[in-house]
Amino acid sequence: MANVKTINPDFSDIQIVNSVDLQAKVTDYIDIIRNFPNEVIMANIYYRNKHTADPIQSDIDFFIDLHNNSLSLGNSEANQNTNVDQRKLVLKLAEDQLTSGEFLIKGEDGKFQVKGTTVLVGKRVRRRSGRNFKWEVKQIWKDVEISEEEINSVKDSYGFENMASTWFVIYWLDKFKKAHKKVQDEVKSILGSDNLYYANFSESIGQLRHVEFTKNTTVIPFSDTEFTTYGTPETSNKVIDNMLDDNDTVLNKEFSLRLNYMFRNNLRPVINDFTLEVPKSSIESSNTTAHGTNLVTDIQNYERTYSTKEDIISIVQKTLDDMYRVLEFIEDNTDVRVIGKTNIELKVEKDKFSVDLLKNRLLETKKEITNKLILSA
Repeated sequence: MANVKTINPDFSDIQIVNSVDLQAKVTDYIDIIRNFPNEVIMANIYYRNKHTADPIQSDIDFFIDLHNNSLSLGNSEANQNTNVDQRKLVLKLAEDQLTSGEFLIKGEDGKFQVKGTTVLVGKRVRRRSGRNFKWEVKQIWKDVEISEEEINSVKDSYGFENMASTWFVIYWLDKFKKAHKKVQDEVKSILGSDNLYYANFSESIGQLRHVEFTKNTTVIPFSDTEFTTYGTPETSNKVIDNMLDDNDTVLNKEFSLRLNYMFRNNLRPVINDFTLEVPKSSIESSNTTAHGTNLVTDIQNYERTYSTKEDIISIVQKTLDDMYRVLEFIEDNTDVRVIGKTNIELKVEKDKFSVDLLKNRLLETKKEITNKLILSA
């Protein structure tokens, strides 16, 4: 499975409504359902658990099923077609689809007028009356768009093993770690020795696979003053290296190269048998005994460690089992997400708020943002 970030898992866990069928009918979040139906249904099931008679037991059952790849999605309530009153559905969607200046019109019975999937709408228009203009209300029957999106590719049994992306595995493992302590204890107790995904895990174990990061100033021979033979001394391990951006990595290597070049040249007078006339090969031959003479580095340590690299990787893979792909994803992934600026109008009773895709409230910036203002913060 490719380590590619295509969608933030939070988008599948927005909880706009409690079923994917209703979400497809009354919202614009169609692409999420179309591309990640199982993840949306799974999030809805987890949300429903919080409103059951025993939410603790519901969460325990949920995480065990998730671990054993036996979470039933196809028959869950979160995947059932919602029985919605057609008139109410049309009116709800009509309100969302009204354009500027349009409004719903009530009939003599005091109710909004609906015929099938059309509604009676009024629109204020300005007409010329002699030399002046006057406003009139034009009545039209407006078609209301209702999504008939079919939810396909829903799996009967679902879990960590067949999630759409390793990123979703990490997301739900984080959910488990934030769950109630009783939920965590009971799940681990029930799974016992079969516990694979919820066992304590640290990406630091991945450092064992990267022996090339042991090439620092303690192992590279002092004869390699310009670091042309073994490369620039590493300044960080692989775990930290993955958290640095490209510019930081380049800068760190440049600092390491310049600083250590200067330091090694200044050490020339105190290094045993280190003269410009002595060949590199003869100096490196004295490294067969680790730290056997003054300021002799231990390049043999790197070579011995590198020779066991494949065995170490095999042991790590066997130990982590399916969690090995989580380790690989953390260490190396490609982000191809394209997230545009979003401003959604959210109605809360009689108030309206601007929010983003994750329902975070957007506040209007009152002052101009400049580089000087950002740098002085």
